[in-house]
Parts: sequence; structure tokens; C-alpha cells
Amino acid sequence: MGDGLARILSKPSFEPEHFIAKLSGDGEDALLDMKTKIHMLNDETAQALKKNVYKNYSQFIETAREISILEGEMYQLSHMLSDQKSLMSSLLEMSLVSDRAMVQGPKKEDERETPEEETRRNLAFLLEKVEGCSSVADVPGRQLVHDGDLVELDTETHVQVQRVHAFLLNDSLMIATWIPHRRGPMRYRFQGLYELDSLAVVNVRDTGPVKNGFTILMFPESHLYQTDTAKAKRQWLDALEDTKKKKAVKDKQKKEAATRAAEQQLQIALASPGEADLSKSFSDDRNEEHMAMDRDFLAADWLQELPEDLDMYIAQRNFEGAVDLVEKVNEFLTDCPKGPALKEFSFCDLGQAGTTCFCQHFPSSSF
Repeated sequence: MGDGLARILSKPSFEPEHFIAKLSGDGEDALLDMKTKIHMLNDETAQALKKNVYKNYSQFIETAREISILEGEMYQLSHMLSDQKSLMSSLLEMSLVSDRAMVQGPKKEDERETPEEETRRNLAFLLEKVEGCSSVADVPGRQLVHDGDLVELDTETHVQVQRVHAFLLNDSLMIATWIPHRRGPMRYRFQGLYELDSLAVVNVRDTGPVKNGFTILMFPESHLYQTDTAKAKRQWLDALEDTKKKKAVKDKQKKEAATRAAEQQLQIALASPGEADLSKSFSDDRNEEHMAMDRDFLAADWLQELPEDLDMYIAQRNFEGAVDLVEKVNEFLTDCPKGPALKEFSFCDLGQAGTTCFCQHFPSSSF
């Protein structure tokens, strides 16, 4: 009955006034019955609307997921096409210059690929895909090791913050944010570059909303990232650990090579006769300078007359004055540079011995 009433009410030629007039002639019971049917139809229609809304919402979510997956596949396809294009160009170049290469023989050392050319070749992908990363590609010897899409989560609430694309280089990690509604090959914007020496990677267990996540500690910050699959997470962890180890070994080798080079230069400098003579001449000049300073320091008039004054004090049995004079000399000589001239000034030692003798035979109470 509900379906029949719904068909009647949904007809394009339905006339409400004619329907009500006809229904009024059937009596009160017919009106009450029709009221009940209309209420039931209203409830059924409301339930159907709710089901349609939920169904459409689920389809919307599923469509959004499919779009995200399709976008990733299109990105991978674009990357593969770029590699194929580069490969075809290389094969074409090899086919064109093969005869010339056979005639000319191997390339000369000066024609080999320079670090700058190798960097531009390896990081050309960054310049094509990331906006504002030209300074990253200018470093000689820098290479792209691994890259992939990640989702950054809040470290406390685990809510999605933004979509990023990470590029693991042989000496650093570059993070680029996804630019929505951007057409063309450049889909990311440069966010930051972090040295591998200054970051640590921590594996995160799957708990709650966090699946396939890992944390990157970049003092004083920390970032939580999530991959699509467990395989992608394992690839990231292995690539980060392996690259950090290789960089540490390379830095150690550079440090050892620099140390060896410095030691060799030092040995060459010490073995050179000219350097040895120069060092000896410099040492002699310094000794002569110290001796001249000692002689000037000890050339004071009162210091030259000190032995006579000391003999006079002793002859007059003015031992207190003699002791004061010796102490004055000792205080003066403490500021004198320690050199050969000071050693020759032997009366200082005699004065100290005389002071000791005076103190033993004439205690301070006898003065």
C-alpha cells in the first residue's frame, strides 16, 4: 500500500486538490487510514534518505582513496617515463658516437664526468619536481639515494598534519610539502634540509591510528611520518641507516687522510736543511735577546754596589740592615728573566746563605 501511495503522490499529473476532495467523500475512517499511511510513507522516505546519504558518503571516501592511489601510480609512471626518456637519449647518443669512440679510443682524463655534472644528472629529478631547491643541487658530489611520499602526523594527537615527499641524499634528508591543485611536473615545495649527522631515526610500533610510522629526531624538533605499507617503511629505515653508516665511514676516511697529509708536511718541513737552519738561527736570536734583557735588568747602580753595602753592614754589625738589603734584592730578582746572567749573579745565593746564618745566630728577638 505504501508503494502504491508513493506512486500516486509521485506522478507528474498528481493534483492535490482533486485527491483531497475525492478522499473526503469516503468518510472519516478513510481519512484516518490515509493519515496513517502518509505517516508511514514519511518514515520510510526518511530512512531511505539516510541510507542514500551514508551510501554516497562511503562512496565519496572510497573515491578519494582511489584518487590518492591513482595519483601515486601516475607519479610513479611519470618517473618511469622520465627514466625511459633519459635511457633512450643515452642509447641514441651512444649509437651516434660509437664509431667515433672506436676511432678515438678511450676518453682522456680531462673528459671524464666532473662532480658538478654528476650532481646535475643525479639531482635533475629534484629540480623538475620540487620548487625552491636549486641550492640543494649546487653541492658537488651530492646524490639522490631514496625518495617517496610520506604523511606527517602530529607527535601528540597523531592527527594528519600534511602530505610530504622525502628525498634521502647521501649526506642529508630533504623534506618537501605537497602543493594541492598544482598542475605540471613541479608538485612539491621545498620545506627543509637536515644533515644526516644531526638526526636520528626511531622505529614506531603500530598502535592505534599510527600504522607503518617512524620518528625522525632533529634536535630540538621531532617529526612523525607514516608510510602507505610496511614494505615502504622498512625500505626507509634500511636506507636511512645504511646511508648514515656510509657517510660516517667516508667522513672518518677524510679525517684520517687530512691527518696523514698534515703529518707528511710536518716531516718534510723538519727534514728540510733550510728549515732546520732557520729554526736554529731563530733559537740563537731568542737566546741572545734574553741575555741582553738579563744584562739590562741587572745593570742597576744600587745592584752593582750591593756587595760593598752588604760588607759595610756586616762590618758595622748592623745585621738587621743586611737582612733587609738581602730581602730587597730577592724581591727585585723575582721579576728578573731566568737566564744565564741571573745564574752568574751568585751573590744572591750567598746573600740567602748569609740571611740563614744571621737568623740562626741572631734570632729576631735579639735585634
